[in-house]
Amino acid sequence: SFTLNVVNSAPVAPTIPNQTATAGTAWSYTVPAFTDPNGDVLTYSASGLPAWMSFNATTRVLSGTAGPVGSWTINITATDPSGVTASRSFTVTTPSTPPVYNGTLANQAATPSVAFNYTVPAGAFTDPNGDVLTYSADANGSPLPAWLTFNATTRAFSGTPTTAGSWIIRVMANDGTNTVSGTFTVSVANAAPVYNGTLPSRSAPVDTVVSWSLPAGAFTDPNNDALTY
Repeated sequence: SFTLNVVNSAPVAPTIPNQTATAGTAWSYTVPAFTDPNGDVLTYSASGLPAWMSFNATTRVLSGTAGPVGSWTINITATDPSGVTASRSFTVTTPSTPPVYNGTLANQAATPSVAFNYTVPAGAFTDPNGDVLTYSADANGSPLPAWLTFNATTRAFSGTPTTAGSWIIRVMANDGTNTVSGTFTVSVANAAPVYNGTLPSRSAPVDTVVSWSLPAGAFTDPNNDALTY
């Protein structure tokens, strides 16, 4: 007679490829099953998970809505009934994605010599990664008109138009890596000259040459246009 001892063998870990998730988007991945030479039923656990990710030990599914940009090393462990384990690690990466322009910049009309204000709506630009956005503005690649300023902190345009015209204004949002932009048009219509009521009545003797000049401020132009009399 003899005694046959069957030694318990450790589970065998499969190859697990690295994974990519998109920030702000639902993500899931089913971890391949480990094998066991003894045919034992295995229990699974996971470690190194970011806050946005959870692991279902029964279905072996990792899932969640991908959070901030980053890279995480996930370790999966399979344990047999005798407590023998095998582990495999892989990486889940959430790359930086550009901000999104939501098309909510409305065209604006301004009046010469009247204060103009417009604030870029809070939801005009959003970032899938939750990054803080930095704003800037120009006239579609050229400097803003001299009368118009932009406050990058409050996202507010302000100024008093001095000339008639139309400008395409470009607003840019940057997440530290990527920049997106949206445009709107500011139109300043031409305004008529203004008579300020400063022409006094005059009297002169008959047959006498008279001469006087119009007061400098008798007529003004909201657009600062040169006037012809």
